[in-house]
Amino acid sequence: MGILTSRFRANHPLKACVDCMEIDRHAVGWAYWHLEHQYPGVWVCPVHGRLLNESNLKANGVERFLWHLPDVAHFRTFGSELGADIAPTGTLFRISKLTVDLIRDETLGRLDVAQLHRLYRAELDGRNLVTARGGFRLREIASQFEAHVRPLRQLPEFAALPATVDEAYHQLSRHLRTPRTGTHPLRHIVMIDWLVGDCERFLERYAQVVSKWQVHASQGKHDEFEPHLAPLHGDKKEDLAALIQDHGSSVRAAAAELGIDTATAMAWAAQMGIQVSRRPKKLKHEIRESLIARLREGADKAAVAIEFSISVETVTHVLRTEIGLHSAWKEVRFQHALNDARALWEGLTSSHAHLGIKLLRRMHPATYAWLYRNDRTWLVAQSPAYVTRTSKDSTSVRWDMRDVDLSAAVERVALALSLSLGTKKLMLWHLYQEIPELKAKLSSLSRLPLTVWAIERALDRRDLKGSQRPLDF
Repeated sequence: MGILTSRFRANHPLKACVDCMEIDRHAVGWAYWHLEHQYPGVWVCPVHGRLLNESNLKANGVERFLWHLPDVAHFRTFGSELGADIAPTGTLFRISKLTVDLIRDETLGRLDVAQLHRLYRAELDGRNLVTARGGFRLREIASQFEAHVRPLRQLPEFAALPATVDEAYHQLSRHLRTPRTGTHPLRHIVMIDWLVGDCERFLERYAQVVSKWQVHASQGKHDEFEPHLAPLHGDKKEDLAALIQDHGSSVRAAAAELGIDTATAMAWAAQMGIQVSRRPKKLKHEIRESLIARLREGADKAAVAIEFSISVETVTHVLRTEIGLHSAWKEVRFQHALNDARALWEGLTSSHAHLGIKLLRRMHPATYAWLYRNDRTWLVAQSPAYVTRTSKDSTSVRWDMRDVDLSAAVERVALALSLSLGTKKLMLWHLYQEIPELKAKLSSLSRLPLTVWAIERALDRRDLKGSQRPLDF
């Protein structure tokens, strides 16, 4: 990625949204760091549209070996002059949304840097910033680019962007040509936002460049390739629909007239509910119907590709070009994942009804996190209520003695594990792996308050060397 030599630094300060923090505290009792807020270039919350706050801990080495949660007392504030840039039309908002959308996109594989630079050239050519001989009009390009990135430089993360037209000239003279070494992804994000726009438009443009390059490469014309892309208009899809439905054009002919790829045209037609004729090369009708049936069941793309002896790309093409299939596939897969997660969580809460939410989360953190993101209302409703611990015992079993022995075993094992695990996080399964009787008592922890305290203390603290035995109360 070129992080260490790109002038963007590599400290990656932690960031948080105050609205997300408030929701997290209400839902689970504390605020935590959100992954999407931490991506380079993301400074506006994708959910609430608020400017993110930067933590002044860890990134500069202060308390870097300790655990921290978002805390307004450690936030660095920025000036009010950024207000216009976090609006939906502002530069910071667009950069943040573009970054998050590109990472979220499941169909996007690894980007070819050479193809990216061909896309940049094509977009600059469309703005008349490339000479007849193919050279860049660098002075004009630099002036426009400096004006575009000027608002971003108000944030320290973007300080490496050019501050003057001369700096832009020297930077672009290197970055507009395919580099021999890595380039920081933020430079590409900023270029894409400036020259292309949002994620959807970028994917369309990039696909056009790759498609045209593959045609030229198959003809052995690598050195002659110059991607002149047809301009995209807001009514391009409507034009496609009119050519197919009103003029009776084939998809291939309509795509050629509009200057788009045939696969893109077929995908647009499917989105608009337009049925098109097909000339199958790889999938015969019977195989295609079987493939569609499997996808409507929510089958995984890779598994389906193996089942029908085709590539994942072919499966993706079918998903995008069959009317309503992609949305149906996503809905079924989501419902399957939802049912599985709910069933697992219901099993946990019924089998370990006396455990608190904290220990249940540690038993299956991935399931809890998925439900928290996708089905929070149900999760909160299904989570066990707090159970008051009592020393009342109606049986002849000496639970108080068991509690003392088991809590002592937990503290002893936790201390030993802290030495052997080093910086690795101590998990609940580590404890009952060493103490087999502990797992058998998980359903009876309401009778073992000292053991619960010992477990919580062990899991919350990484260093147990100086810990003291809990009081016997």
